[in-house]
Amino acid sequence: MTPYRRYLADGVLPEEPGEGKKVKRNAARYTLVDGVLFRHGFTHPILTCVSGDECARIMAELHEGICGSHVGGRSLASKVVRASFYWPKWLLSVDGSSNQQGSGAGIVLEGPNGVLIEQALRFAFNASNNQAEYEALIAGMLLAKEMGAQNLLVKSDSQLITGQVSGEFQAKDP
Repeated sequence: MTPYRRYLADGVLPEEPGEGKKVKRNAARYTLVDGVLFRHGFTHPILTCVSGDECARIMAELHEGICGSHVGGRSLASKVVRASFYWPKWLLSVDGSSNQQGSGAGIVLEGPNGVLIEQALRFAFNASNNQAEYEALIAGMLLAKEMGAQNLLVKSDSQLITGQVSGEFQAKDP
């Protein structure tokens, strides 16, 4: 049972204080009708919340089924939303690296219920370690956008990148 379903049905919040506040704050976006969880918003129709298994089945049917068109990630995600379905958060982990032999990045995108995409990139240009970290973040976010991720949590081991993106650090003029 999802935290939102548990909260709407029984009034029970997750034990972690931060998670409990988040569920309580975001619960207004969800409605529980006859045990089925729906998500609603201003820019899209009421969406049926589905598990990762259901999401994989729906995406496969829309992509490969009788009416399938073998479209890319973004188009497929749009089709799923137009069909009134919603799925939860994606997790993006990125890392960039640079040395005398070159630079590159590692990207891991985890979707609902076991969807996993791993990429290793080798850049065709010289880059500092910080530049490689930024390139990893950009490439990972582009991949998440292509896959239709609308709720993305990003993890990086770079204090500089996370600090600048979160607004904790400010960049100086060169």
